[in-house]
Amino acid sequence: MNAFDRVAGRPNYTGDCILDATSSRGRSFDVLIFADSRGVLLDRPQASWTVKLFRDLRRQGVSAMLAVRPKDQTGLFTLVNFLERSRLRFKYAVCQAGLIEFTPRTEALLADLIVQKNVLFPDTDLQTRRLDRSLVLKPAGSGGAEAAYETTWALDVDVPAVTDAFVGTLERHFAYTLLLGALELDPRAKIARLRPQSFFDQVCRSNRCLKSLAERSFAVHYVEPIKGWASDSTAFVHDGAHYTPAMHDRMYRAVKSVLLANVPLVS
Repeated sequence: MNAFDRVAGRPNYTGDCILDATSSRGRSFDVLIFADSRGVLLDRPQASWTVKLFRDLRRQGVSAMLAVRPKDQTGLFTLVNFLERSRLRFKYAVCQAGLIEFTPRTEALLADLIVQKNVLFPDTDLQTRRLDRSLVLKPAGSGGAEAAYETTWALDVDVPAVTDAFVGTLERHFAYTLLLGALELDPRAKIARLRPQSFFDQVCRSNRCLKSLAERSFAVHYVEPIKGWASDSTAFVHDGAHYTPAMHDRMYRAVKSVLLANVPLVS
């Protein structure tokens, strides 16, 4: 059993889940590194920015837990559910999440987000927003997948009842939290996966939500994303969200730099 087995949400069976931990103090850790699927480089997991940061901390004798896409739909609800149900303790957090709550989801994926939400906010009804029809991968025979257009949805989580609870949870569990914004691309950017206009709009909305969390707490810091690339983004992202090897290296150096400036135990 891993630390996320009792957390609401569908398990991640796709093979890009990374869980690791090092601590000499039992249930107490210095740093939690928590990320959605953007935290793993699929063909070279050991080159992922999250894994490189975790290894750096371990070499310095800093106790850390690494959790990359522990659930099929890993987001802020996943993190808060984990913190509220777990008996683990942390001083600091690096968090790359908050994108899936906003970007286009199929009805099945949206339902999983609502399951996670209901554990925390059973009496709070959040509006579901109908977005564009998007090209999605659906299960096919012999364990394969096929592309099909399907109506997509998003969950409006940026309401005070939810965001206030997010800030309160981060302040209770961490002395310092680093929230990483998503890359904001021009819709004309060259990427391998066809994305609807709503995807680009919702990425910006996700970042505004994360930034608002940081604006309400001295213990929460927001890292501004890189913006632009109207002509060619293939050096940084291959599908509009997930990083190339070069971007993983850039993220590793950027996150480490921010930690060096704000967390005394990292050197």
